[in-house]
Amino acid sequence: MEDFKELDFKVDDTEEIVEAKLKEKFGTGLDVIKQSLTAYVIDKAEELTHQFVNIVPYGDYDKMLEDNDSMAEFLKTEASKSENWKLQWLETTTATIPMLHFCFKNTSVDDGEGFVGNVYVGLNGKVKHAFAQGDS
Repeated sequence: MEDFKELDFKVDDTEEIVEAKLKEKFGTGLDVIKQSLTAYVIDKAEELTHQFVNIVPYGDYDKMLEDNDSMAEFLKTEASKSENWKLQWLETTTATIPMLHFCFKNTSVDDGEGFVGNVYVGLNGKVKHAFAQGDS
């Protein structure tokens, strides 16, 4: 594939439509892309805690976490789960090489708006870079 026009993504494409288009062109889908975020969060959980004053698991304020150890444990065991990453938008980038940029919100942290994941995928359908961060 020379560019991403063949994928014909539309602004109103649902996560299911994006998944189908990725599987058709690359033979892989959002599960692989989300797995890269899972791996990143598990690996960087302790560092990521420094971006949060606290974490409210799934918006339940009665379970608020305020110390780094409990926040890191939550990030590793809950926030990292693939099902908690919901696709918000995607775009094509051409800054250096053509890539797809996927942005995800994580539904397990606070009200689902406080933790985002970004994944960059190359023309071959392989993940080039993935990272997560607190969304301030």
